[in-house]
This record gives sequence, C-alpha cells and structure tokens, in this order.
Amino acid sequence: MLTLLLRCVRTARSVCILAEQGLGDEAFILSRTVLELCLSTYFIVNKDSEERAQRYIEYFGKDREHLTKLMSKYQASVDRFSSDHERLLEMATQFKNPHSWGDGGGMASMAREAPQWNDGEPHSPTEYWYDVIYRVLSHVCHGTCVGAYSDLLEINYSHNGCYDPFTFWESKDSEVNATKAVLNAFIFTAGCVRYAFHGLGTNFPADIRIKKTAVEAVFGQRSNNAG
Repeated sequence: MLTLLLRCVRTARSVCILAEQGLGDEAFILSRTVLELCLSTYFIVNKDSEERAQRYIEYFGKDREHLTKLMSKYQASVDRFSSDHERLLEMATQFKNPHSWGDGGGMASMAREAPQWNDGEPHSPTEYWYDVIYRVLSHVCHGTCVGAYSDLLEINYSHNGCYDPFTFWESKDSEVNATKAVLNAFIFTAGCVRYAFHGLGTNFPADIRIKKTAVEAVFGQRSNNAG
C-alpha cells in the first residue's frame, strides 16, 4: 500500500516538474500513471484486501514468464536466472490475463467495481475517471493522429515563396495540458491518499487540509502559497 502511495506521490511531482518546464503535453501523458496507481489502490482496499495485495505482488511472476519467453526467442544462449525463477513461473500460472493482475477484466473492471465501504462520498468517482479521463489520456499517450493533433504543423510561406524553415516549438495545447496535468496529479494523488488511509484501517482525518498538504508534499509549493 505504501509503495503504491510513494510511487503516486513521486510521479505526481514529476508531472508538476514537466509542466513547470513547459512540457505540458508530456506532463498530461504522465498523469495517466498517477490515475492508474490511484485505481489500483482503490481496487486493493475495496474488498479482499490481503488477497488482492498478494496478487499485486505475485504478478511479478507473470512479468518474469513473459521475459523468459522473450529471452528464449532472442537470446536463447542465456540459461541462467535468479534463484527464485521457478517459484516466479509457478506464480504466473494463476494469471489468465497476461496484461492484468486483477480479476481478469483489467483496469476497467477495477474502476467499475462498486465501493464496499462508505467514506462519506455518495458515489465512487473511479468509474468516471476510467471511462472519461483515462480514455482521453490513453489517446494522447499513444502515437496516433489523436495524440499528435496538438503538434500538427502550420507551414507558412515566406516572402520569397518558399516554405519557412522547420523549427521545434511548444505545441499549441501545451499550456492548457499543463494545467490539466497538474489538476489530474492533485485529484488522483488525493484519492490515492484517501484509499490508502482506508486500507491501513484508519479513518481519513477530518482536520487534514487536503489542499495545503497536497500542494506542499506533491507539488513542492511553499505553505504560504498553498491557499
């Protein structure tokens, strides 16, 4: 649980650094990882937490299984693995879906699972986060025309009738996406913290000022600017 939270916070800080450096599109793409970590935390703590946490760890075995197949195909001469290799391959057999450590439905089923505990929210936002935000982020992070839209070049003719020299510059959506990325990082990190508190068997303290603590801890802002 704490490992997921640590990575969530660290990735959120990376999002903010990219946004601050003028790489808004790249920050927006990376914010998808923050969302994935938040959804994974939600799925683990929602029910059967110990079993799900164990599956999360043992999914490493499925990754090793895939790596072994790649080694056999491209580097067959390598026949030495770590001492726990056989144990990891045994772990891999429990995962029917090679791309998901959950119950087989991938990230979608994790996000759409009805909440089994009441934390004061009338509805879990995770389904919306997956159906809408995750979909948008997936489109921009892949090398499709949708992801490349903000980088479409506007080629102009110069005064002598030739094309202007090709130059690199920020995409036309960089500033807007930087704002969206930081907002995503804030929302999903706050969600991850809330779910982690529940997973640790502790009620989320009502006196914690989310805005201040999140900005200070995640975005590296000074406390006097948090308001």
